[in-house]
Amino acid sequence: MESEVQRPLADFPVNIWEDILTWFSNSDLASDTLKEKHSILKEAVKESFMASRANPIENIKFIDTLCRLGVSYHFEKDITHQLEKSFDSLDFNQKIRQDGCNFYTVGIVFQVFRQFGFKLSADVFNKLKDEDGKFKAHLVADARGTLSLYEAAQWSTPGEDTLDEALAFSNAHLEEISSRSSPHLAIRVKNALKHPFHKGISRIETRQFISYYEAEEKCDSTLLEFAKIDFVANGVPP
Repeated sequence: MESEVQRPLADFPVNIWEDILTWFSNSDLASDTLKEKHSILKEAVKESFMASRANPIENIKFIDTLCRLGVSYHFEKDITHQLEKSFDSLDFNQKIRQDGCNFYTVGIVFQVFRQFGFKLSADVFNKLKDEDGKFKAHLVADARGTLSLYEAAQWSTPGEDTLDEALAFSNAHLEEISSRSSPHLAIRVKNALKHPFHKGISRIETRQFISYYEAEEKCDSTLLEFAKIDFVANGVPP
């Protein structure tokens, strides 16, 4: 008798596409209506982005959100210009290396610069190390910070030991962190461990982040609606 063939069980994710068409009414889904609303919202988002330049760090956080929502391509020229200014600013570079700038924020700043081709030095993470050169143990109490560090470390290049250490440190603790985090954050941590943002399939990453962002306390409703319309306008899977 032939031995039974063991086939691996399919591990399909929850259908992240099924509720997309419920975002809008039938009248909204008419192409002209969507195009008009998309254009209006795009201008409103651009105004918010330009206003955020008053605080360079908040501006970069805004850019990060635009990227994750899949709409940064609309403002790429403005984004690059603003990042150039911040990257070349002595005051900005000093500020992100000071203790007042928490490691959640430093992680985001690092990711955004690397994503747009600016090789910000990994020494921005040195303040997170103890006297023995290891990442401080108490950092894991900050779940969002540890996730930010993990995602930042994904942008390492050969020879960047600090980023290799950051990846090992954050990776070792994230699964345990997800078990004690809110369900909202735990989902994002688990997704990041499976597919770090910039290494995943962009459309899936965008769809997942739209749902995540919608549940955030500080969600910008205008930006969210713009991202949803942009996502639908770019085609919905059958």
